[in-house]
Amino acid sequence: MNWNKPSTTSGNANKPVIRKATVQVPVAEPAANSAPTHAPASGAIPARRRDPNRFQLSQTSRTKSKGAATSRSNAVSRRALDSVRGVKRKSATPDVNQFSDEDGDSSEVGTTDSEASRKRPKSSISSVDSHSGSRRKLVSDDAFREDSEPLSFIHGADATSAYAAKFKNAFDDDDYSSVELVYPSRNGKERFDLKWPKTKDDYNPMMDVMNTVESLVTFYFPEELSGEYLHGNKAFRGRLNRAMQRESIPEWIEVVEEFNSVLAPLIHDGTIQRELRQRHSLALKWIERILMQICERTVSPKAEKLNAYKVGSSNVYGELLPRLVTDIFRKVQLNHEQIFIDLGSGVGNVVLQAALEIGCESWGIEQLPTPCELAEMQVQEFRARTQLWGLNTGTVNLLAGDMTTHPSIPALLQRADVVLVNNQAFQPDLNDKLLNMFLDLKPGARVVSLKPFVPVGHKMAMRNVDSVVNQFVQQSFEYFSEMVSWSAQGNGHWYVATKDARPSSVFLTTIRLVPHPPKRKQPPASTRGAPKPPAAAPPTKRRSKLAKEHNLTPDQEAEIAEAFSLFSAPDDTAHGGIATSEIRRCLVALNAPPANQAEMNEILATVDPERTGRVGYEYFVAVAALKMQARQAGGGGGEEREREEVGRAFRLFTLGREEGVIGLGDLRRVARELREEVPEAVLEDMVREATGGGLGGVGREEFEGVMRRAGVFG
Repeated sequence: MNWNKPSTTSGNANKPVIRKATVQVPVAEPAANSAPTHAPASGAIPARRRDPNRFQLSQTSRTKSKGAATSRSNAVSRRALDSVRGVKRKSATPDVNQFSDEDGDSSEVGTTDSEASRKRPKSSISSVDSHSGSRRKLVSDDAFREDSEPLSFIHGADATSAYAAKFKNAFDDDDYSSVELVYPSRNGKERFDLKWPKTKDDYNPMMDVMNTVESLVTFYFPEELSGEYLHGNKAFRGRLNRAMQRESIPEWIEVVEEFNSVLAPLIHDGTIQRELRQRHSLALKWIERILMQICERTVSPKAEKLNAYKVGSSNVYGELLPRLVTDIFRKVQLNHEQIFIDLGSGVGNVVLQAALEIGCESWGIEQLPTPCELAEMQVQEFRARTQLWGLNTGTVNLLAGDMTTHPSIPALLQRADVVLVNNQAFQPDLNDKLLNMFLDLKPGARVVSLKPFVPVGHKMAMRNVDSVVNQFVQQSFEYFSEMVSWSAQGNGHWYVATKDARPSSVFLTTIRLVPHPPKRKQPPASTRGAPKPPAAAPPTKRRSKLAKEHNLTPDQEAEIAEAFSLFSAPDDTAHGGIATSEIRRCLVALNAPPANQAEMNEILATVDPERTGRVGYEYFVAVAALKMQARQAGGGGGEEREREEVGRAFRLFTLGREEGVIGLGDLRRVARELREEVPEAVLEDMVREATGGGLGGVGREEFEGVMRRAGVFG
């Protein structure tokens, strides 16, 4: 709409016309030597003095730009640290590029070096290393020794010649050429045949060379050289792309040979070793490149064999991709001094990544023969190829067999710090077996799973107080579709269950002290101060013949009978006792659990030698008596052990305080942690019961008295 043009229509002839005019008003220049004036009394704002040099180029522009770049770099570093530490960003929508293929393994030729900015990531200490006592050593001294022996690995040329029918000459030439690529180690050379795969999903040796060259420049070259050869006219990746666009094999080989001539002196003068010594962690792109090389030479040619599984069974093969595995390692704070176990390790990808990325002792067990065979091939290639890259890794150990019956697993679980179970397709009975096995884990050990071992929404209560899941505290995290091989199912969750018996101990201590404390009634006024009559002696309980045989007190026998009846069906007595699957739970209820799975197996062999699946009351009494007597005799002197137990229970209520009292606030906190809705009046009655009527708090001696009256010490 033109507001400056008057309308010619009769209806709008009398409407006002809006016009715009520009008026220049001269501004008087103040005297050069005049003193600065203050605001006039009238309140008018004085004119700002002009800078005569305001249109000249600043002499500090370069410095300012550097400062701005530093500020941006610091912001990027802070965001990176936030992601490592688990700081939640405001945006809940993930970046699409976050899950893109960083290796760029595309079979298309028409690519240029200006497609994306390739920047050298800065060396930093990873979150997992910051929690360990010492930093991980990344460089392998053996890889740079003058007398190091030649490495035995699968060359790129071997991968193409073994499956010649799947490849064709590059650019449909009559013949093909070969090239050698230098790696950052003394014996680091690999042969490649310059061929194309007939299908885009097969191994591409030329793309392998290009991606490897880019990774070596990014992570091994000094910063000044990496910038020179990652960007601009000298960038190796861009020149290789241009040679492919021109379909010039001689030019492509020339660029690779130039790269070799730049890298070789850096190896011999110690530059590469110095660069690696400054690092203590591996970037994800670095990890993916090495693992991809290993997989392409061992697993990929035989990948179709992995599909031979029974649908709906616990042997369905699924894979966690490196991005998710890295996220798991950061969340559980795995470091190079710890032990990692993958139960159902498949072809061993996660086991290899733990040894490479973290440098820890890494174990895996797999039952199916085909994945076991491919995993062994990967391990052999892993050991040689990591030396080719000049890297020091953790030890890799693979077992073949059933994870629930293999004789080495119980001892490994007792040592493990992090256990991974990809139970996405496991049947419920297998998950139950594994959960019982996890009782052998040490306190603080973490179990990572794709399905929760602690049911979502689980709440500790009297009906499930003896459940194994109460020994674990669980967290939930989200994974995205491109972090797993079954990406068609979309996003999902993975879980970390930490072995932590403290919440269960607090709950058990609470309900055993005074579960439902009666209100203390005040005596009538007429009887206050009068001497109390002597209490009548309680009736003497007689021991049964079975209790005498096993040296049990009547109270102990009654406790065993109550536990037995709690876990037996109404008609169990007529059918030979309780199920063997309930024995562990019975012993846990008696506060005499088996020390480990090996002892549990020994108990079952004793009480049910014929494996009928049932245990009679007499057999159970014999085992329970031995466990209860061993509990009373263990740990040195009885009084000292009882004092230690009182101290541990007291600290559970006081958040670690040795002195002071347990007040109403402590009881409210414990009730919240146990997710129990306890009325305020009941909490007050608990304190009154312990103190004899007051609400000032329960001291250490009063707390011990309550425990003894509750029969905690038998």
